[in-house]
Amino acid sequence: MTTKEILTLLEKFKSGKLNNQELSRLKQLFESSSALKDLLQSMQMDYDLLKVQIQEYPIYPNQEKTKNRILQSILNQNPHKSTKRFPFHYLGWALVASLVIAGIFLYPKKSTKQQEIVWETISTLHGEQKHFRLSDSTEIKLNGNSSITYAKSTTGQLRIVKLQGEAFFDVAKDPQRPFLILSKDFVTRVVGTSFNIDSDIEKSVEVNSGKVKVFQMDEKTYSTLLNQDFTSLETQITQSTGHKVELNKGERAVLTNNNWEVKSFTNNNWYNKELVHFGEKLSTILKKAYRYYGDSITVSPEIANTKTTITFKRKSIEQVLQTLAEMNNANLIKKSDQLWEIKKK
Repeated sequence: MTTKEILTLLEKFKSGKLNNQELSRLKQLFESSSALKDLLQSMQMDYDLLKVQIQEYPIYPNQEKTKNRILQSILNQNPHKSTKRFPFHYLGWALVASLVIAGIFLYPKKSTKQQEIVWETISTLHGEQKHFRLSDSTEIKLNGNSSITYAKSTTGQLRIVKLQGEAFFDVAKDPQRPFLILSKDFVTRVVGTSFNIDSDIEKSVEVNSGKVKVFQMDEKTYSTLLNQDFTSLETQITQSTGHKVELNKGERAVLTNNNWEVKSFTNNNWYNKELVHFGEKLSTILKKAYRYYGDSITVSPEIANTKTTITFKRKSIEQVLQTLAEMNNANLIKKSDQLWEIKKK
C-alpha cells in the first residue's frame, strides 16, 4: 500500500496538483527507510517482469533516436511551482523512477537475440529432378545437382529460400509477404511470378510471368543479415549498393563481372524437357547436360570454347552428345556406362 501511495503522490506532484497535506505526507514517506525500500523492491520486480516480456517485441525503426529523445525530455523537465517547497534530493527519486521506467522499454532491445530460423533442405543428384510445393503453395522444380533450403519456422513478413544450382519457381502471389531467393552471388525478390534461376553455371534469371527484381549481393553479406536480424533483410537488400535490375516477362539477365546483361527470350527450358542454347561455349553446354542428364562428359581443349547454338527437345544424352560432336568436327566416345568423351578429330 505504501508503494502505491508514493506513486500516486508522485503523479500528483508531477502534475502540480499536490496540496500541502499531501506534500507533508510525501516528505514523510521519503524520510522512511522502509517505505523507500518497499518502493525500490517493487520497481525492481516490475522492471524484471517487463524486461522479460519486452523481449517478445521486435526492434522498431529509429529506436536509438526515440530513446535519446525521451531521456532528454526527462532530464529537461521544468519543475512545477510546488517544487520550490520540495527538497532537491526528493526530486532525484522521482527522476530515478522515470529513468528506470524509460529504460525498461528503451535499453533491453540492444541485446535481444532474434528467434533462430529452422531450415529444411531438399537436394538432387546429377541427372535427378524434383517437383515440390511449399506451405504457401509456391511450386518449385529443382534441376540436377541442386538444392533448395527453405525456412520451416516463421520469418515474419518474408518468405525466404536459399538456392544452390538451378530451379524453376512458380511463386504464390502474396503482396504482403515478399519472396526472397538467396543464391551465392545475387538475391531475387518477387511477390508472385514464375521464373528460372541458374545460380552457378551461368548465373542467370529468366522471367516467364510477372516482374522480378534481382540484386547483386554476395552470400557473406546476406548471411550476416540473416543471423543478426532477418526482419530487416529486405530493407538492407533493396538499399544495397550492388548492381540491380528489374525484369519483366520475356526478359533474361546474366550476371557477368558484377554487372547484369539483359536480353529477351521466348524459349522454354529444361523444366519443359527442352534444352536451348544460344551462342554458348561447348564446355558450358556440356556442364548443363551433366546437371540435367547425370552423365559425365569430357571435351578436347581445342573445341571447348567453340560457340554453339542448338535446341534439344526430349532427346537422350547420347543423341545430344552425338549432335554436338558432329557440329564440332569431333568424335563421340563412350568411355563407360556414364562417362563420355567428345574428342577433336
